[in-house]
Amino acid sequence: MALDKDNRIIGYQYTNLGIMMDLIDSGETAETALDKATGTCGRYDDAVRYINPRKE
Repeated sequence: MALDKDNRIIGYQYTNLGIMMDLIDSGETAETALDKATGTCGRYDDAVRYINPRKE
């Protein structure tokens, strides 16, 4: 998750597992498929800090 200077959530990163599995089935390597199936939402690139919500 992406946080701003006030620790408010402003975006997140996600992986579309369906697309990733389709890419792997079509012959892509797992690393390439993960890169292609990963996206962001919101103002992810403008974050001051990134966290893993499962750990923090």
